[in-house]
Amino acid sequence: MREIFKKAAIASILAVAVGCTAHKPKSDEPLPPQNGNNLHEVSYRPKAIFNAPFQTQYSMQLDRLERNANNAARSKRHVILIDRDQLAAYLVRKDSHHVQEAIDLQLKLHGVKATQTQLSAMTHTLGRTTVWSNPNAMVFAPGRTRYGALSENSIIHDVCIVIPEAGDLHSINGVWGYSGRNDYIRKDIPLTREGITSRTTYHEIWHCHDRKFLPLVPQTSAAREKDPLGSAYAIHRAELFADVASALQMYVEKDTLTIPVWADLRALRSDRQGADFAKNYSARVDPEYYSGAIYYTTPGLEAVIEHVKTAGLDRVSKYTAQDIQAVAEEITVRTALSKPQMRLLAGHLEQGRAYTMPVSSQDRSFINDYMQRLTQAEKQILTKDPSQGIKRFNPVPAKKYLDEAPRQTVEEVKRHLRYLALTQPFNDTSFLQLMDTWRAELHSSTPYKQELQDRVLILDALLRSGYIDEIKATQKSKLANLMAHQP
Repeated sequence: MREIFKKAAIASILAVAVGCTAHKPKSDEPLPPQNGNNLHEVSYRPKAIFNAPFQTQYSMQLDRLERNANNAARSKRHVILIDRDQLAAYLVRKDSHHVQEAIDLQLKLHGVKATQTQLSAMTHTLGRTTVWSNPNAMVFAPGRTRYGALSENSIIHDVCIVIPEAGDLHSINGVWGYSGRNDYIRKDIPLTREGITSRTTYHEIWHCHDRKFLPLVPQTSAAREKDPLGSAYAIHRAELFADVASALQMYVEKDTLTIPVWADLRALRSDRQGADFAKNYSARVDPEYYSGAIYYTTPGLEAVIEHVKTAGLDRVSKYTAQDIQAVAEEITVRTALSKPQMRLLAGHLEQGRAYTMPVSSQDRSFINDYMQRLTQAEKQILTKDPSQGIKRFNPVPAKKYLDEAPRQTVEEVKRHLRYLALTQPFNDTSFLQLMDTWRAELHSSTPYKQELQDRVLILDALLRSGYIDEIKATQKSKLANLMAHQP
C-alpha cells in the first residue's frame, strides 16, 4: 500500500511539474490588427488571457463587458479590462507575484505597449499587494497628457485601460467605503456581485467613451490648484455622466435592482467621504476639498429611474450606445450641481454640527433636501445592529491582512492548499477552480457568513504574499526526494 501511495504521489507531483510549463503564454509580441484597422470588427482579447484553460465566472463576465464596450460603443477608443483572475493565473503559473509583468503581457496581447511609468501606475491602481483594487479608467490618447503617450511600438494609440472592481468580495461587503465607520451594512439590501461588477465597470467604460465632459477635466496638478472649484466642477460632471450612463446601461440589461440602491450609496459616500476630505484638504488649492459634492450623483441617478418609469423598461432595454449617450448627456447637464451648490455642500460637510444654515432660502432648501436624502439612504442601507449587518472591510497589504485575519481560518486555507497540492496537480487551473468554487459558496450563502468571506480573501492574500510559491517549491522538492529514492 505504501508503494502504491508513493507511486501515486510521484505521478501527481510530476503532473504538477509538467503543469507548471504546459500552458506557456503566446509570444510577447503585440498581435497584428485583423480586418484592417477597425477595432470594432475584431476583439483583441483571447477567449482566455495567457492561454489559461479555465475561466472563472468573474473572468467570463469581464469578457462579456469588454466585448460589449468595443462592439457597441460609438467611440472608436479601444477598451481593455484588466482581469484580476487571469493575472492571478499567470502568477501561479510563473511562480511569481510580479503583477506588473503580468499586466504588461496582457496589454501586449491587445496590441498595446505601455511604458514602465504607465505600468507602475496601473499596478498601483490595481493594488499590487492588497486584497482590493480601486476601479479606474486610464485614457491613453492623442491630446491626453495625464498618463503620457504609449510606447512607439504600440499598435493601438487611442486606448482606455480599465481596472475593474475586484471580484473577490461579497456583493454587499463590496460597498464598504460607503458606510459609516461605526455602522453595519444591512444584509438584505438587493445587491448581487454581478450587479456591482457590471455597474462599477460600466461606469469606468463610460469614462472611456466620454468625449464631452471628461476632456474638460484638468490633467495637471498646477491647473487643478489654480482653480480648485472649477476643476471639481468639471470632475463632478464627468463622474455624473459616467454614473448616469452606466445606470442606463444596467436598465438596458433589465437590471432594476442595482440603481435604486446605488442612489442611496452615492448619498452616503457624499456625506462620509466628503466630510473627511473637506476637513483634510484646502478649498484654496485642492479640488479634493469638494469631494462630497463631486460624487453626489444621487439626483442624476434618480432622474434615470424616473426616465425609465416614463419611457418604460421595454423601450429603454432597446437603447443603443448612442441612445444611452444622448440621454446621459441631457440628464448630466440638467441635474449637475452648480459651482455655488458645490461650495455650499462642501462647507456644510466640513463644519458638521457646527454648520450655520445659510441666510438665502434657496440655499437652505438645498441643504435641507440633501439632509433628507441622506437620512433616507441611511435607513435603507445601514444598521447599528451587528446581527442584522455586515462589518466593515478595510483594504490593507496582503501580509498585514493575513496577520489580522482569523488565525483558525488562515490555517484552514493553508491546510486545504497543502492537501490540494498533494492530491492533484496544483497549477493555475486548480487555483482558479478553487477560487470560483469558494466564491460561489460565498455569494449563495443565506444568511451571509463572514467565515466564507474571510476564506476567499485569505486565498487571494496568500497568492499575493508568496505562499503559493512556497507550496509549489515544496512540491518540486518532494518530487526530487521521491525520485532520488526510486530503486
